[in-house]
Amino acid sequence: LQEISSDTNLAVDQSADEVTLQAVTDGASASKVATSPAKMSPSHPGYYRIRGLGERGLGVVVCNITFTAPLRNRMTAVADRENMSQLFKRMGLRVEIYSDLKGLELKQIISTCARRDLSRFDCFFMVVSTHGDRGNVLGTDGVPVSIESHVLTPFNGANCPSLVSKPKVFFFQACRGNERDFCVKLPDNQADGNGATEQATRLSDKIRHLFAKDLPKEVAVIPTELDFFVAYSTVPGYVSWRNIEKGSWFLYALCQCYSEYGTEVHLLDLMTYVTDYVTKCFSEIDEQTDRIAKQVICCESRLSKFLKVAADRKE
Repeated sequence: LQEISSDTNLAVDQSADEVTLQAVTDGASASKVATSPAKMSPSHPGYYRIRGLGERGLGVVVCNITFTAPLRNRMTAVADRENMSQLFKRMGLRVEIYSDLKGLELKQIISTCARRDLSRFDCFFMVVSTHGDRGNVLGTDGVPVSIESHVLTPFNGANCPSLVSKPKVFFFQACRGNERDFCVKLPDNQADGNGATEQATRLSDKIRHLFAKDLPKEVAVIPTELDFFVAYSTVPGYVSWRNIEKGSWFLYALCQCYSEYGTEVHLLDLMTYVTDYVTKCFSEIDEQTDRIAKQVICCESRLSKFLKVAADRKE
C-alpha cells in the first residue's frame, strides 16, 4: 500500500534522568534510586561492545522512489535516503546505498549481504523505505518481499554466523495496511501533556543481579533469533505518512532524535523519544474524510543488552 504525503512542521524538546525502583528484600519494601542505563559507561558488560573508532558497523540504506504503475512514485523519499545515509555516516558506519530495487533484486541484495563475512563489524543497521502492506515491503515492480522471511531471517544466527551476538537493527518506512489513525481525544486532566507520556522503564544493574543467581554462570548456546531490533513506521494495518519537504515522518524524527540524544541514551529509550516526536509533532488532514490523521511507530526488540551507537551532532 502506498504512503501518504503531508507538509507538516516539527518541533521537540525532552530530557531523561534517573529512575526510581521498588525492590523487595526479605519481605520488606524499600525505594532505591538506580543509575539509568543511559548513564552507564558503554564499556559496561550490560552494553553491546561498539568500538570507538573506525568502521563500527555496516549501514545499508534501501530507498525505492520510482515505481511501476499503478503504484505512485515516492519522490519525497529522496530525503529519507539522504537523511539516513548521513546519519549512518555520523554513527561511524560503513554505508551502502541501494535505490529503486525490484522485488527479486531486493531479495538478492539482502541474501548476498547476509552471506558476506561481516565479522569485522560490531553492529548491523538497515533501513528500507518503500511502499508496503501487511508483512511485506514492495519492490518498484510491486512484487512483495516478506519482512520476516526475506529480510530478517537471512540475518539470524543460523544464516549469518558472522553477526552472532551482535545487534542487528532494522527500520522499515512503509505502509502496513489501509487504515488511517484518526486520533482519540485526551481526557481533560491530560490535555496539557502532564502524565500523557511516561519515561520508558529502565533495567538497572540491581534488577539484573536479582535474577543472575538463578542463571547458569556460562551459557553455551543462544537463541537463533536473538539480538534483533525492528522498528516500523506504523502499526499493523495502518498507512504511513511522508512530509513533502522532510521525507517520511518516522525517518525524519529518527534522525532528529538520534542527533539530539544518541550520545546520551541507548536505543530503546531513543525510540521512546522518536515515538513521542512522531505522535506529537506530526498530523495531517486526511483528504478523504477531512479528519485529523496521526501515526505511531511500532518496535520489536530481541536485544539482550543495551545498544548505544553515538552519532556526531549536526553542525
